[in-house]
Amino acid sequence: MKKSAGPPDWVWILLPLLFLVPLNLFPRPLQSERALGSARLSVERGRYLQAASQIERAAEMMPWRGDLWERAGSLSLQGGEPERAIPALTRAQDLGSLTLEGEIALGDAYQQTGDAERALKSWRGLVRGGVRDPEIYRRMVEVQSNQGLTLDAAQTLRDWLSFKKNDPAVIFEAGLYISLTDIKEGLPLLLRAASLNPEYEPRARSLQTSLNTADLQEDGAYRKLLIGRGYGAIEEWLLAEAAFRQAIEIQPDYAEAWALLGESLQQQGRNGFAELDRARNLNPDSTLVNVLYALYWQRAGKPDRAVQALEEIIRKEPLNPTWQIELANAYAGMGKINEALAHYQRATELDSQSSSFWQALASFSILYNLDVTGIGLPAARKAAALAPDDPASQDIMGQALLKIGDLNTAERFFERALEHNPEYAPALLHLGILNLHRGETQRAKTYLENALSQAGDGPTGKQAQRLLQAYYPSQ
Repeated sequence: MKKSAGPPDWVWILLPLLFLVPLNLFPRPLQSERALGSARLSVERGRYLQAASQIERAAEMMPWRGDLWERAGSLSLQGGEPERAIPALTRAQDLGSLTLEGEIALGDAYQQTGDAERALKSWRGLVRGGVRDPEIYRRMVEVQSNQGLTLDAAQTLRDWLSFKKNDPAVIFEAGLYISLTDIKEGLPLLLRAASLNPEYEPRARSLQTSLNTADLQEDGAYRKLLIGRGYGAIEEWLLAEAAFRQAIEIQPDYAEAWALLGESLQQQGRNGFAELDRARNLNPDSTLVNVLYALYWQRAGKPDRAVQALEEIIRKEPLNPTWQIELANAYAGMGKINEALAHYQRATELDSQSSSFWQALASFSILYNLDVTGIGLPAARKAAALAPDDPASQDIMGQALLKIGDLNTAERFFERALEHNPEYAPALLHLGILNLHRGETQRAKTYLENALSQAGDGPTGKQAQRLLQAYYPSQ
C-alpha cells in the first residue's frame, strides 16, 4: 500500500511558531518598547515613581538588561522611595553592570533607609577599588559624622587629602576633624586652608586660639571642653558635641561638660534637656550650668523657669551686667515690662561704657514703645556715640528716630550703618520700612529684597519676607 505523503517541510518549520501565538510571546519586544516610551513621558512630567514602575516592567521582560534595573532604581530613589530602589540597584549590581553613579546611588538608598553601615560599606568598596570621586568621600564623611564616627571621618578626610592636596575646603574640613584628637596635625591644616582662601581666615584664627589654649592644659577633660567650646564658637556643633562627649568619658561627673553637651545638641535641633538636667544635679551652683539651663527655658517659651535660674546667678554675681540683660529678656518674655526695664537699666549702670548694653535698653524701649523719647532715644544716642563704627549702634539710633517720626534723620543713620557694612541686613530692612512710610514703594521693595537676600531665614529675613508678601503679594 502506498504511504500517504506527509505535510510539506515548511509546515514543520512553522508549527512551533504557531504554538507561540496563543502564549502571546511575539509582542514582548513591543510591550517593552511601549513601557520604556511611557517611562520617558513620565520622567518629563516629573512622575519618577511611575516611570520606575514602567521601566521595571520592561526589565522583567529583558531581565539581562542591567541598565534598565539601574534606571528603575535611580528613579525610585529620586521619587523618594529608597527601600524600593535597593532591590533594583542590587539586581543591576549582580548582573555586573551597575555604573559608578549607580553604586553611589545604592549607598544613598541604604543611607536614606537608615542603614548607615551598608551605605558606608558600599562607598568604601568603591574607594578600595581605586575610585577617587569627591562625592563618595563627601558622603562618607557626612554619614560617619552623623553616626558619631569622628575618628573614621578624620581618616576619610586624610585619604581625601591624598589627591586633593590644594583644595582649601577639603584641607579645612580635615583640619577641623583631625584637631579633635591631634591638635599638632590639625591646626597647620586649618591655617593652610586660610592661607589658600581668606574666607576661612576668621574661623581658623578663632579655633587656633581655642586649640592653643587647650594644648596648654594638663587636665584632659578640661582640655576637651576647651576644644568643644572652640568648635561651638565657629558653630561646628557636631564636632563640639564629640569633644564634650570625650570630656565626659574622661570625667563622668563634669557638670559643665554635660551642660555644654546639652547646648550642642540643642544647636543641632535635638532636645538636650536630659544633659542639662544632669548637669544641674551634678553642680546646681555652677554659673555656666545655670546660664545654659536658663537659655533652654527661654528657647522653650517658658521664661518663668529661666528667671529662677538667672536670679540664682545674679545672687552670686550681682555686678555682672550680662546676667542683668538676660534676666531682663526673661521678664520681657513673661510680659513683666517694668521688671524688665529695671534690669536693662541696671545693666547700663553696671557698665556705662559698653555700647551693647545701651543698644539692648534702646531696642527694648522701641520694641515695646516704652517712652521712646525719654528712654529709647537717649540710650540709642549713647550707644552710637560709644561705637561710631558699629553698624548695629548706628542702626538702633535710626530705629529710635524712625519710631518718633523723624524719617530724614533716621535715614541718615541707616545709611551710615551701611557705610560701615553694605550687607548689614537690619539697616536694609529698616530703610525698606522707612520708604514704605514715605510711600516710595519701589525703593522700599528693593531694600526689603536686599534685606531678605542678606539675612536668609533669620529673624530679619523673615520680617522682610512678611512685608514683601503683605505689600507686594502678586510680585
